[in-house]
Amino acid sequence: MSTTLKDTGPADNFRNLFELPVLFYTAILIIYSAKLAAPIYITLAWLFVGSRLVHSVIHCTSNRVRYRFYAYVVGFFTLVAMWVLLAWDLIAS
Repeated sequence: MSTTLKDTGPADNFRNLFELPVLFYTAILIIYSAKLAAPIYITLAWLFVGSRLVHSVIHCTSNRVRYRFYAYVVGFFTLVAMWVLLAWDLIAS
């Protein structure tokens, strides 16, 4: 009996959109509501969005784990930098 596996790449990618991006959305809402918008936040936000775009394209096409991991790491550390900067700005104000 022969069975074929279903391609779950797009579904897996959709599920990934509820991991790191939720922290991103939360940070953006806090930055906006605290009126802390500055060029560094905008730059970090676009870097994060770009890394997620690259991650999604890789995940839904070639799915090369090595390159997908690099995109994930860039997004992760961008998000960490955003949260550290946000915490610093909130404590300082």
